[in-house]
Amino acid sequence: MKSSTMWSQYSMIKALLNLKHGLDISKYMKLRAYLKKQNEGYTPKKSKVFTKEQFEDFLNNAPDEQYLGIKVVLVIGVSGACRCDEMVNMTIDNIEDLGSVIHIKIPDSKTKKPRSFTIIGEKYINLYRKYTSLRPPAMESRRFFLKFQNGKCYRMVMGIHTISHALRRTSATLLVNGGADITCLKRHGGWRSSTVAEGYLEDSLSNKKETAKKILMPNSSSLGLNAASDERNSVDVDLTDVETSKKSKEMLLANSFNSTQNSIELEVNKSGSVLNLCGATLNNCNFTINM
Repeated sequence: MKSSTMWSQYSMIKALLNLKHGLDISKYMKLRAYLKKQNEGYTPKKSKVFTKEQFEDFLNNAPDEQYLGIKVVLVIGVSGACRCDEMVNMTIDNIEDLGSVIHIKIPDSKTKKPRSFTIIGEKYINLYRKYTSLRPPAMESRRFFLKFQNGKCYRMVMGIHTISHALRRTSATLLVNGGADITCLKRHGGWRSSTVAEGYLEDSLSNKKETAKKILMPNSSSLGLNAASDERNSVDVDLTDVETSKKSKEMLLANSFNSTQNSIELEVNKSGSVLNLCGATLNNCNFTINM
């Protein structure tokens, strides 16, 4: 057995023996040590994760005549980090069209903790409305997802094999890549354990690049500020002239920062030094540096 299967079997046997015989096998340290030993070096196989580019490319380019049902599955699954069974059991009563927002409730989940989420964006909402408009009249089943083929919905519910667990992992990864913390992630996906929630994340190149910037270029974040308010004035200081002396540059910078202006844009060539900024105190100053 794989390590994950052994732990699953252990959990079921532990619950059964505790219920039927009042025996707690979690106290059998040799057994737990053996399971942990078998887990060493084991890497669980996880479902794939779609990138934001792949997500948008499919929605924009795949023909609705053939893939409209899959598109709606993709939008709802990624928006709500939905489990496969949550989407299969989703009914039309769980979804509310509020005009500019689609509000979806998931009343019964694996953790017995109801949650809800929204879908925004004209493109995504239009896909949802187009799909619901094709629902057969007087449909007995309240299930939302119906079989879609050749531009029409049939009086058959969509099977669970059509829905992938990759949507839940994709949702978690895109959320964290967008800057969400672990608390927001757990609330979004309905996870109780931080460890379990983090297991759904896929390392992305963009995150690795941001981490590298914080380690190798710590000053770049403080020097890369954008202009904050339209009400602030702007001073353009041109230091690109290589013949300008260092003393002149220092005086020009000092005078600029000591002025009443709140926003300063600097353009410095590679031979100019802007890291020290002549010891000026930066109070609410925003500037851009082009090297």
